[in-house]
Amino acid sequence: MNSSKHTLFKLILFPILFCATIFAQHFNVEIAETGESTLFNFNLDSDGNPITNLEVGDEIGLFDADGYVDDTGTLGEILIGAGVWTGEQLAVTAIAGNDLSDFGGPILPGYNGGTMLLKVWDSCDQAEYEATYTTSFGSGSFNGLFTNIDSITFNDGNSDGVCDDGGGDEGWDGEACTMPENTLNISSDGVVLYNSNVDMAGFQFNVEGATINSASGGDAAAAGFTVSAGGTIVLGFSFSGATIAAGCGNLTNLDLVGDATSLTGITISDSGANNIDFSYYDGSDDGDDCVSGIYDCTGVCDGDAVEDCAGVCEGSAVIDDCGVCDGGNADQDCAGVCFGSAVVDDCG
Repeated sequence: MNSSKHTLFKLILFPILFCATIFAQHFNVEIAETGESTLFNFNLDSDGNPITNLEVGDEIGLFDADGYVDDTGTLGEILIGAGVWTGEQLAVTAIAGNDLSDFGGPILPGYNGGTMLLKVWDSCDQAEYEATYTTSFGSGSFNGLFTNIDSITFNDGNSDGVCDDGGGDEGWDGEACTMPENTLNISSDGVVLYNSNVDMAGFQFNVEGATINSASGGDAAAAGFTVSAGGTIVLGFSFSGATIAAGCGNLTNLDLVGDATSLTGITISDSGANNIDFSYYDGSDDGDDCVSGIYDCTGVCDGDAVEDCAGVCEGSAVIDDCGVCDGGNADQDCAGVCFGSAVVDDCG
């Protein structure tokens, strides 16, 4: 009888699975399906309203704190399901682990019983939070059936999950696509956002307020870029000549020591190795934080940093007396005439 109920639940709920978005940007499930699972439905609350503390675009990660993390049977925290909140019911499948080693088989990564640990990636704060939840059906346990979740509370004691637009309609909403064109922004925890009107073939910038351990993910990784990060400098490019398409999104994620405050020395190049005029956007005044609208080559409003004749910000190359950038007057003949024909004779 229990087996029949189990099958019935799966038959009824199977179509809902197609509503789940498992390829989330922050939470990426990296284990394979095992044929066993538990379903978690994020539903409307008892009054028929969408779950509070979730905004459209927030990502949901299902974890087991003591699951099978690899095929050796190692136990630990593992991501076993993920989805993106759209404002409507969301069904996320948690993948079950299975230890078949007693029968000469493999150990399949996934959950190992117990209760689901919930984490939320807040798209506004660009931060990950652990969360508690209440249910209208089920207990949150990995039982091969399903649980309906009707409310979520962030555990940090501060974030309410609601986007703060800075007051009224004039504040930035924290999304890359509402930044001014050809700007970068960095969150305090290292998420670098971009909005570009041209394809980007390379980038370089300095991080203020923090030191960098490493860089990973984002559209740079998706495009196959090599991203070198250390100290306060980040450099990204592609050996194959690939580009990051014009548009907006997450450029890269930096693992930082300290809280980043801004980016300086921003250099962006297109596929023709031409510099693109980029600046740093701090999110204030809906993009009008620089009254003059004039930024120097480091992204500082009304700053005095300039590019040298070779296009290098704060570089040392100068135009020589012959009009050649960084030429060092090598084109002068012995009489000091540019491109002249005078030479030193045998008598010197």
